Amino acid sequence: MGSNRRNVDVLVIGAGPTELNEDLGAAKRLSHLGHPSWLVVDSSSVPGGLASTDVTAEGFLFDVGGYVIFSHYKYFHDALHEALPRSDDWFEHQRVSYEEKARCMESLIDAALDARTRSPADKPKNFDFLQARKLGSHAIFRFPAHSGTGGIWAAVAKTLPPHNTRFGEHSGVTKIDSDAKVVHLKDDEDVELPTLQLANGQKAKSPSAQPGPYGSIMLEVSESVYKPVNHETLLQDCITGLVANDLVLPEDEIVSTYLRRFGQGYPTPSLERDGVLEQALPYLQTKDILSRGRFGAWKYEVGNQDHSFMQGVEAVDHILSGGIELTVSYPDFVNRRVSDERRLGKAVCE
Repeated sequence: MGSNRRNVDVLVIGAGPTELNEDLGAAKRLSHLGHPSWLVVDSSSVPGGLASTDVTAEGFLFDVGGYVIFSHYKYFHDALHEALPRSDDWFEHQRVSYEEKARCMESLIDAALDARTRSPADKPKNFDFLQARKLGSHAIFRFPAHSGTGGIWAAVAKTLPPHNTRFGEHSGVTKIDSDAKVVHLKDDEDVELPTLQLANGQKAKSPSAQPGPYGSIMLEVSESVYKPVNHETLLQDCITGLVANDLVLPEDEIVSTYLRRFGQGYPTPSLERDGVLEQALPYLQTKDILSRGRFGAWKYEVGNQDHSFMQGVEAVDHILSGGIELTVSYPDFVNRRVSDERRLGKAVCE
C-alpha cells in the first residue's frame, strides 16, 4: 500500500492518442464535459505514445509513426484547432513542382476519359488502378509546422488542467488491483477508484456510504444444463433486471452486494419423482438408512425449515418407538393443519 493516496472516478492510463488517440481523447472529453474527478498518467515525460516525435542529437525530428493528419470527426478537428489555433502552426500549402503539376493534369485527363468509357461494375485490376480512381480523404492533409506529429499531442495535453495530468517515469503504473479498485504508481502513490455505484451503473455522490435507512432485496437465480447462467455478469444482470422492473430506481445507491452459489437449492419435482421415491426410500430403509430432509427425501412440498426439522424429529421417534413419520409420508395432511401432538416438554416415548 502506498504512502500517498488519491481518489478519482476515472483513471486514464497512458497519454497516447490510443496508442494512438484514445487516452488523450478520453482525457480531453472528461475535461470538456467538466467531469470533476479524473486523472491521466503516463510513464513517458511527454504525451503522444506511438504518435510522438523523437529528436536526434543533430536536431532532426523523427515521428515514431508515419501518420497523416486527416479526420472523419469534427470533434477531432476542433481539439487540434484548440491546441494549435494559429495559421502558422500548420503547413497546409501543397508542395508540388510545376513538372509534377503538369503530369497530374495529364493523369486527370486520362482518368476522366477512363471514367466515361469504363463500366461501373468493372473492378480495378491492381492497386495502381485503384489509386488512380480514388485516393480517399487523405489525398491532401496538413502537417504541424513545429515539433512534428508529437507536437500536436503535447499541445493537446497542455489544454488539460495540470492537476489532472501526471507525466514521467514516477507516474508509471506498477500494479492494478481490479478487485480493490486501486492502481499503484511507481512513486508509491495509490490511485483509488470508486467502489460504490448507483443501480444504473453511475457513480455515487460520495465515495462513502450514505446514512440510512437502508433496504435490501434478495434474488434467487436458478440454473441447470437446460438454463445456463453467465456467472461473470450475473450480479450486474440482476441489478439491470431490478431497474427494468421498477424494483430499484436508477438513482438508488448500492452500498453492498452479496453473491453466493449453491450447487443445490431446490428438490425440483418431476413427473417420475414419486415412482422413484417409492422404490428408493424403502430400499434405503432396508439398509437402516433413513434419507430425510430437504434433499434426503426430495419432497419440495415438505422442504421448508420446519418440515426439514420435523422430519428429523419424526425419524428419531420412528427409530426409538416406531412412530409414524407423518411429514415425509403424508405431506398434504401435515400442510393442512397445525400439529400440536409433540411439544418440547412432552416426550413421545418414556
